[in-house]
Parts: sequence; C-alpha cells; structure tokens
Amino acid sequence: MKRISPWVMFALLFFCGYGVTATAVATTKSYETKKLAYQKVIESQDLEALNHFIEEYKDTGWEKSALWHRDKLIVNIAKKDGSVGALNDFLETYPNSAWYSHALHFRDKSAYRQAKMINEIEIYDDFLHLYPGSQWQEKVKKLKARLLSSKPVSYTHLTLPTIYSV
Repeated sequence: MKRISPWVMFALLFFCGYGVTATAVATTKSYETKKLAYQKVIESQDLEALNHFIEEYKDTGWEKSALWHRDKLIVNIAKKDGSVGALNDFLETYPNSAWYSHALHFRDKSAYRQAKMINEIEIYDDFLHLYPGSQWQEKVKKLKARLLSSKPVSYTHLTLPTIYSV
C-alpha cells in the first residue's frame, strides 16, 4: 500500500475542513495552468502562439484578453510597416477589435502623409474620396487648394486671334 505524503494529507484536511472539494482544487489548478499559459503567450509576442492560445482557450474568458494583445501586436506590426494597405487589412479583418479606432487613426494619418509627400491634385482627390470621415480632410482640402492656386494657368488650349495689317 502506498503511503500518502504529509503535504497531501495536510491539503486534504485543510481543504475538507473549509468545505473545499476536490473539484475546487482541480479547478484552481486548471486556473493556474491557464494563467501560466496566458502569461507565457503574452510575453512571447508571437502572433501564431496568440492565435493558437485563442483557439485552445475559447470560451474560458482568457481568450478575450489574448485577443486584445493579438490585435495590438498586429496593429503595431502594421504601423511599423507604415503602409496604408497593412492597416486596411487589419481594419477589414478585425472590424470589432478594441484596436479598430487606433488602427483607423494611423491608417488615415499614414494616407495623409503619403498624399502630402506626393503633393498631386489627383492624390488629394483620392484621399478625399477614400477617407471621407478622416480628421485630415480639412488639411487635405487646404493642401489641394494651395496646390491649385500655385499652378500656372495653361493657355495652350486657347487660340489667339490673328491680327492682320493692311
């Protein structure tokens, strides 16, 4: 017959004395296991590991916080990339993300900076059309107006009357 460790005996007596069942002890261990897995995956900053954790711990409550960290990681990667396309991908893929407004702000800011750098009327028109709710709408309109007022007027399409001398 196997002997029970004094620590196990203490734990059984302690928990039974306070009305804690074996199920509660198992749940506590399960909670600690989940917590440890959560902490490791958050520290890893690994997108694949976060997605795996979210799938594995679906409907446990832990996946919501992991989703927040995953979305933050994706937005930060997109911001480092600096491309409007990377931020658009995030916005289209995760429309319900807690990071949606943050990504939207940086997408519009990046698009504004690119339009300003190119400094062409067509690009400003594209911006105004593609980002109608952007906080940079007024700045783009002013840049477009300034560009329009600074362009020389072309008269190549006009024909001047011929003057005849008699």
